[in-house]
Amino acid sequence: MNRWRYLAIATIALVALSTSAQQTTTVSTGQPHQANAAQVDQHMHGLTEKLDLTAEQQARIRPVIQSFLEGRQKLMNDTSLSESERKDQIAALHANGMKQVRACLTDEQQKKLEELEQEHAAQHTH
Repeated sequence: MNRWRYLAIATIALVALSTSAQQTTTVSTGQPHQANAAQVDQHMHGLTEKLDLTAEQQARIRPVIQSFLEGRQKLMNDTSLSESERKDQIAALHANGMKQVRACLTDEQQKKLEELEQEHAAQHTH
């Protein structure tokens, strides 16, 4: 149960913090594991808006978001993994991404991120 809660919270920080009008579009680029630039932009927009990221922070966080999205897509497409293994590896990917994102944030931004994670967790537990 705690693992699922952590996964949900981590997902929030890297994925669901984009705007409430979040719509994911899939573009076939011929490169199945490369994150769609529009997805990366969408996530960055949400994080920038919610956490008031500076240009320097955006430049440091963008590759983390791109790496996360690419890694997640690769894991989702890996048919050799069991569902449990896939979830565990995605959780580890989230944890690593969160660690990297938090290292780029000020104390105030980290507090705001924590509040956003808690709000999202509360919304999804009811």
